[in-house]
Amino acid sequence: MKISLQLKLIITFVLVAIITGLVLALVFRNVNRDRFDQFVLDQQSQTALATLAEYYRVNQSWDGIDQLLTTPRAIGPGVGAGMGMGPGGPNRGGQSAEARRLFGLADPDGLVIVGIENHWDLGSQLSSTDLDTALPIKIDDATVGLLLTVRHLPAYNAAERLFVERTNRALLLALIGAIVIAALIGVWIARGLTRPLRALTTATQKLAQGQTRPDVIINSRDELGELGEAFNKMSREIEQSNQLRRQMTADVAHDLRTPLTVIGGYVDAIREGTLRATPERMDLISEEVERLKQMVAELRLLSQADAGELTLDLQTLDPADLLARAAALFAVEAHNKSIDLVVSAQPGAACVIGDESRLMQMLDNLIVNALRHTPSGGEVTLALSCQENQALLSIQDTGEGIPAEELPFIFERFHRGDKSRHSEKNQSGLGLAIVKAIVTAHKGSVSAASTPGSGTTITLSLPTVG
Repeated sequence: MKISLQLKLIITFVLVAIITGLVLALVFRNVNRDRFDQFVLDQQSQTALATLAEYYRVNQSWDGIDQLLTTPRAIGPGVGAGMGMGPGGPNRGGQSAEARRLFGLADPDGLVIVGIENHWDLGSQLSSTDLDTALPIKIDDATVGLLLTVRHLPAYNAAERLFVERTNRALLLALIGAIVIAALIGVWIARGLTRPLRALTTATQKLAQGQTRPDVIINSRDELGELGEAFNKMSREIEQSNQLRRQMTADVAHDLRTPLTVIGGYVDAIREGTLRATPERMDLISEEVERLKQMVAELRLLSQADAGELTLDLQTLDPADLLARAAALFAVEAHNKSIDLVVSAQPGAACVIGDESRLMQMLDNLIVNALRHTPSGGEVTLALSCQENQALLSIQDTGEGIPAEELPFIFERFHRGDKSRHSEKNQSGLGLAIVKAIVTAHKGSVSAASTPGSGTTITLSLPTVG
């Protein structure tokens, strides 16, 4: 049988209230009984002291005191019959209230004159503890005897029993009231706790069914509120991820369709005899094939990076040497475009741990991108500096720059500022996404800053050795 969380919480609150109430009632009942017994004994002992003192003053001895102590109501209300009798029926001690004996008597030296069964025997000597607790009977500041008092009432008379019954009834009503209140509080708290959980369950089911961003509204600042915020964040990220996935699928299909269309068109035409298989046409088909192979390789690299399976051949590298080698690779192309390619490395820069081929691939992508967007007569600067255990490699161009609204998205896959998908020949739109994947795999970061009309700066941050 399935038991809801709300019912479990209510049962828990009620059980805690019952257990706590029973423990408190038991403790209070015992304490209350002890205090009540002590109150009765204290009250009657004062009457007994006065009566016995008067008896000794009149008789000048304790002769015949045993007869007085065993005569019902001889001393006072509730004190007779052994200084403790009173009307009533059955009692907690298993004897009638008429037969209870509360007090005994000893002489000043501690010899028992009137004993109490199971407490003090006639003629026995009081112990030091009994002497300390016995109440002295004094006449003119002289102790003439010791009043012995039992610690608990052996029986209750009718009035006492009525008082105890009323007290127990009040405890029972208080316990029942506490259970009812605990149940009501439990229902209120359980509903408050399970309401956001039910909302999260409903939102999760909607998310599983493909609904877009089923946000959860949780008006609490506790752990449940944090859970709701985490769910909403996850929902937004899933939506963004799905949107990027759909966009990527469309982009991949679009970018693959163009070279495939070119290749298919030429192959069909050559096969049908409409065109001849000239070297120029075969070179064009080969270029499109290479373009497809490059795109597939780039997509494979990104998928490996997403899965955390991008393999790195790590070694200690000098970032200044990496920049110098990258600049040498593109020196001819920069010269042909009349672009100054400048390397500016901070002396004594620390080394980094990385995969040389991957880092060179990353720099190649950035330099190609910078040269493409820098006009003739412009400048591309490769700079290196160190800051707080980080090597900062920057590639700065003097091109047209990137609009501010485009800047946050330039490292996304297939993103181009120019929405015409093939305005740039042989470019897949994955270059900067690969840069981000490689630098992230090296536990680094990448950022971009740009001013439209003044150029763009891409900065790579890599942890240095030590």
